[in-house]
Amino acid sequence: MSEEKRKPLIIFTQTIATGGGDLTRYIQKFYFVKNMLCGTDPKGRHLNTEKKRMDARTCDLIQRYKTNLESGKTADFIYGHTPFIVNAENIFNRKIHDITMLRDPVKRFISSYRTDINNNNTLTDFKAWVKWIESGNHTLGFNWIKFNHQTDMLSGFQNDLTTEVDLQHAKENLKKFKFVGLTEEFDNSVEIFTKVFSLPYMHRK
Repeated sequence: MSEEKRKPLIIFTQTIATGGGDLTRYIQKFYFVKNMLCGTDPKGRHLNTEKKRMDARTCDLIQRYKTNLESGKTADFIYGHTPFIVNAENIFNRKIHDITMLRDPVKRFISSYRTDINNNNTLTDFKAWVKWIESGNHTLGFNWIKFNHQTDMLSGFQNDLTTEVDLQHAKENLKKFKFVGLTEEFDNSVEIFTKVFSLPYMHRK
C-alpha cells in the first residue's frame, strides 16, 4: 500500500507520569500489536544528558520504522516516552495525527518521583536527597528538580533545561495536535479520544 493511501500515523508524545500507559492500553484495544511501534531507551555512557538520550531515542524510533517499512511491515500507532517529532510528516512521508496527555506539573513531578520521595521517610532525609539532586553529583547530568519534562517533551526537546523559547514552542506544537487529554479528567479524555478518531467508546475508570 502506498504511503499516500495509508491512514494517518498516530504519534503519542507521552510524558512520564501523565497516564500515558493507561491511555496506550486503552488504544491497544483498537490496534493490532504488529501495527504499533514503541520507542525504546538506548543505552550507552555517551548518552550522559537527557537531551542526548532523547535524541538517540527519536533516531532509533525513526530508523526502526523505516526498517520495518522496507521489510513490508508498517505501524499505525507510535507510542512511548519519545519527544514531539518536528517535521514528522516529511520524516515518515505520511499524514500525522499527534496526540498527548497533559497533567498538572506539580502532581506530575510528585508522581514521577514518588519512589525517591517515599524512600525518604523523614524531612531531614528528603532535604538531603534534594541537596544531592541539586548538586549535580550524580549520573543524571543535570538538576532534575528544576527539569520541566512535560514542556521539553512537547517542544521537541531542544535543551536539557527548559527556556521560555521551549515553552513557546510547546504551546505552538500543541495547537497542531489532533487530541490533547487531561490526566485529571482521564475518563472524559478517553471518551473525547474515541469521538475524535470515530472509535467505539468503552468506559474506563
